[in-house]
Amino acid sequence: MFFKKNLAFFLLSVIISPNLFAQDSDLSDSKYKIQDPVHIPTQSGVDISAIIVSNKLVEEPVPVVLFYTTYHQGGGDAGEPLEIQWYNNSYIEIPVWKD
Repeated sequence: MFFKKNLAFFLLSVIISPNLFAQDSDLSDSKYKIQDPVHIPTQSGVDISAIIVSNKLVEEPVPVVLFYTTYHQGGGDAGEPLEIQWYNNSYIEIPVWKD
């Protein structure tokens, strides 16, 4: 009985695990254009990295605001999420950090 339970759990894990970690690698149907990484040179000679995400439907240039931090601390920095903010398609806020 113990062996059957463990075997059933193992088989279920093998079947489910690949689906838990699957990523959608086909972004062709996405409404966003992603440029990753983009290196921006600074006056001091140090490059900063940015991930630029733009709406594929917006063809004209829009103003961009860069939110800069000296290092990337993970999912959030200074209590604020590091994510791209869209403001009514009028400008884009992009977090960047030192590589």
